[in-house]
Amino acid sequence: MPSPSRYVLTGATSGIGAAVADALARRHHALVLVGRSREVLDARGAALRQLGAPAVSLHEADLSSVAQTLALAGDLASEPVDGVYLGAGILRLERQVTAEDLELNYAVNHLHKFILADALGPHLAPRGGRIVVGAPVGAVRGRLDDVHGTGSWSLFQGISTSQYANDVLASGLPGRHPGLEVVGWNPGSTRGTRVTRGLPWWARTLFWLVNLRGRACAEVGEQGADLMTGPAGRPLTWVSKRDTVSLARADELSADVDVLWDLDAAIIDRIRR
Repeated sequence: MPSPSRYVLTGATSGIGAAVADALARRHHALVLVGRSREVLDARGAALRQLGAPAVSLHEADLSSVAQTLALAGDLASEPVDGVYLGAGILRLERQVTAEDLELNYAVNHLHKFILADALGPHLAPRGGRIVVGAPVGAVRGRLDDVHGTGSWSLFQGISTSQYANDVLASGLPGRHPGLEVVGWNPGSTRGTRVTRGLPWWARTLFWLVNLRGRACAEVGEQGADLMTGPAGRPLTWVSKRDTVSLARADELSADVDVLWDLDAAIIDRIRR
């Protein structure tokens, strides 16, 4: 890839995504940030320029909204980029529904990644561009038959469903867009993330305790930047924590690729109408 490259990042206003953006800025890459708050975006843009980013473009969008994400995808597809980091995510233990009648975990954690990856993939693939998908990398088993939890709901159903969908997404992207490089990345336990900010106090405390021995955000951010800018030539790579791994369930993921594309396309078509 030419240097400096230009990278799109979601989830880069806090936590791991912000650490990845900081690391890329220090390497003097141009950045495109997506976030819900103009005030936060402006502050992050100024900080990244100070760190060394030669240019920072800011896009305000609510990634829980398919309509807004589609509009964002149209805007980004008109701009040259070399890679995309799809890291925005939330944790909700109770079933919540968006204004578009979508389960919130699925909308934010997965659908925005599907929309942006599928829209930008055709532009990245001819140049060997790369997409890094925040994914559990085989850490969860999920189902795609009730992604909105309308039939039943368990404590972690929304989380596991959206995470499994991201593994399927990463598995399917290289076949959908030949030449596109894809990394499915689970950074593992990390100190300093803000993904639990929507949880009750007891859940935030539990998450904090679990992550006490995790890696620092800055270290994880450097790894994310390495994955974005590393040598070309690998069409699909799975990275769990610090290690490149093989997935024991690769055939299972491949079998669900068409199911996921049809499912998400139907959701998008409904909202477009």
